[in-house]
Amino acid sequence: MSELANKVAEQRDLRALRFRMDQPAAIPPAKHKGPLSTVVSNAEGDDVLRGFAVSPGTVTGTASVVMTPNDFGKMTPGSILVCPLTTPAWTQLFPHAVGLATDIGSILAHGSIVAREYGIPAVLGIGDITQRVKSGQRIAVDGNRGR
Repeated sequence: MSELANKVAEQRDLRALRFRMDQPAAIPPAKHKGPLSTVVSNAEGDDVLRGFAVSPGTVTGTASVVMTPNDFGKMTPGSILVCPLTTPAWTQLFPHAVGLATDIGSILAHGSIVAREYGIPAVLGIGDITQRVKSGQRIAVDGNRGR
């Protein structure tokens, strides 16, 4: 293998490793809750997870946990999209979702705005929902109360 090929392989491995890292909710990490917070802390044993109520309505359904744009094919139509955050690239999943729950975000985040446009109940800023929920699990999203 050439020197350049070795360098490419190293960079691919490093990129894959970085995708597995837990990213902070804010840079620098938030030291207190306040109007600029994008994450709600939930206790380890809580059955009901709280976040920011950003798009009204309630829905119960099957979760599709999608971690990166590379995982878009894992989204099951008619399911609740559970993801770390959304950007404009994620908008293509919204027509197939019946609800949205994210680790990071608040009332003016991309996911909030698009969820309201599509009329999808959404709770953002749950903190670690992508770690607590598995694809295929039945969950409920209460976009009125932020749970």
